Amino acid sequence: MLQAVVDIGGRDRLFLATHIDYRPDDAERLANVEQFREVLAEYGNMPALFGGDFNDTPASRTYAAMAAAFDDVWVKAGDGVGFTIPSREPNKRIDFLWLRHGAPLRPIRAWVPRSEGSDHLPVVAEFAWQ
Repeated sequence: MLQAVVDIGGRDRLFLATHIDYRPDDAERLANVEQFREVLAEYGNMPALFGGDFNDTPASRTYAAMAAAFDDVWVKAGDGVGFTIPSREPNKRIDFLWLRHGAPLRPIRAWVPRSEGSDHLPVVAEFAWQ
């Protein structure tokens, strides 16, 4: 997991990125989510945006564990299904942007642009300060 604290307008914001395990057994992904929570606790109540390839779908236990601490930006502001993989004919949503519960950001819109830069399509979002 990559972590960066960025000063935006005189206020610190935490940005996190990950690419977690792809195997059918979700034990490692669930362990990763617990590690994410531990790292998040080190930053107190700092607003956080977390993105990456979670290699699991919205119907998974990994998603449910993430949703305990974060809001799925796609659910808040996305249009359509948000599929990101495979990039040529996407049929699954496993790439997410998560916003920490209570962060003073409001997702305005989220979209998945077409790209040939990867086997996944990117998830892009715009936010407004609250």
